[in-house]
Amino acid sequence: GVSYVGHTRAYENCRRLVARGHRVTVLTAQMRGGERGKWTSEDVDGIRVARVGVPYSQSMSYRRRAQAFLEFTALATQRAMRQRGDAVLASSPPLSVAVPALASTRPKRPMILEVRDLWPDMPISMGLLPNPALRMAARGLELGSYRVASKIIVLSPGMRDQLVSRGIPDSKIAVITNASDLEIFSDKGDPEAFLRLVPGVRDRPFALFAGSMGATHGLAWVVDLCREMLRVDPLPAVVIQGDGAMRSELIASAEAAGVLDTNLFFAPQVPKVKIADSYRAASMGLSVAVDAAGIEHNGANKFFDTLAAGRGLAINYGGWQGQILVDADAGIPLPRDPRGAAAQLVAALLDREKLDSMGIRAGRLARERFSRDTIAEQLESTLLEVVAR
Repeated sequence: GVSYVGHTRAYENCRRLVARGHRVTVLTAQMRGGERGKWTSEDVDGIRVARVGVPYSQSMSYRRRAQAFLEFTALATQRAMRQRGDAVLASSPPLSVAVPALASTRPKRPMILEVRDLWPDMPISMGLLPNPALRMAARGLELGSYRVASKIIVLSPGMRDQLVSRGIPDSKIAVITNASDLEIFSDKGDPEAFLRLVPGVRDRPFALFAGSMGATHGLAWVVDLCREMLRVDPLPAVVIQGDGAMRSELIASAEAAGVLDTNLFFAPQVPKVKIADSYRAASMGLSVAVDAAGIEHNGANKFFDTLAAGRGLAINYGGWQGQILVDADAGIPLPRDPRGAAAQLVAALLDREKLDSMGIRAGRLARERFSRDTIAEQLESTLLEVVAR
């Protein structure tokens, strides 16, 4: 039995663990519609899901989101301490999710810490934790969690190297990357459904950024990119699809730069199963991130979604994902300079043959290295190893 304190990755892994005969309980938040502070339980595809009402949205300010994290932490800690199970898996960020996991750890119930982003490195480097006391507390929680965890799961080799450089034994770390949702994206989707949402890109090659519009994504760079793309060729376009705290600011910036609904379009957020429509219409995917220390070690979901959809990918942060694209010739790493990036992206979007060949190789990567089944098998092996030991 696994008590999973933790999203799409969690759900997909958990339902596969259930299919393999494991009992899985997930503690999570009811972000909309639930009574604040009240727990409800249900069975989701064999997973026992317990939700507590805690209002939360990506459009909230960083401070309000931090308050929501703390509220969930307090409520989840009480629940987790009463939970049965052979192991506890906490998925961070937010790093505060480690608190209920730590509180429910027993001599014969080890904790596995999944680190999807190296917190608090990211908020500190972006100036989101200006208070020295908060930074110290976050560092203490981080290091304490690493020490107590029987195993630490990270999403990239670079993240592993960073933890090793801090004195964490390499034997304590397992690299289990994000995965490609082949069931959702492979040869599926209705491009017409997307083009009805964004008619301005019909009969135009375009790159799609599909995901949250948060501060860590550095989407202001895309506005500069699109302004430079207009200087090269007015036909290729970029679509940003999703929601988040930066959406209104980005639209205003795009309008001021003269690119809104010219070669930069915004599409509304849709359920993940509908994102397949978007990728079927797109010429290639786009993944960008703020220029901050360690960002190249991340494991962006849109990277793996794009591969699953059989589309080439352009990224502006290099690292291990950039190396994968180069090695497989399945995409293009873009320079940080918007002018240079614009020239490369426009050239790629206008080369139909290259787009097709990159897409074929991207789909092969998804099937052979990053399928959900492959990643779930790696997780199961890690959990069984920890429990047996």
